Amino acid sequence: MIMDPVPCPKCGSTLDAITAVSADDPPQAGDATVCFQCAATLIFEAAGGLRLPTDEEAAVLWREPEIARVKAAIIRGARARGRDLK
Repeated sequence: MIMDPVPCPKCGSTLDAITAVSADDPPQAGDATVCFQCAATLIFEAAGGLRLPTDEEAAVLWREPEIARVKAAIIRGARARGRDLK
C-alpha cells in the first residue's frame, strides 16, 4: 500500500509504502510497523506520521511474533549485504 512519504524517526529514511503483516486494512493510529532500512519498530500517529514507541509500547511489541519475524528478516538481509544496522 502506498502512503504519503514520512521519515523514519530513527534513521531518517523516507518510508512511502507499507505491507500489512496480519491485515489488509490501512494502518490506524497506534498500529506498529518496522522500518526496512534500520529495523526500528515504529508507531503510526493520528496525523499520519511515525514515532518511536514509548518504553511501555516497546515492551509489549517486543513479544509480538510478527514484529520479531519482520525485524529478524531485515537484520539478516542487512548482514548478508554487509550492512550494519545501528
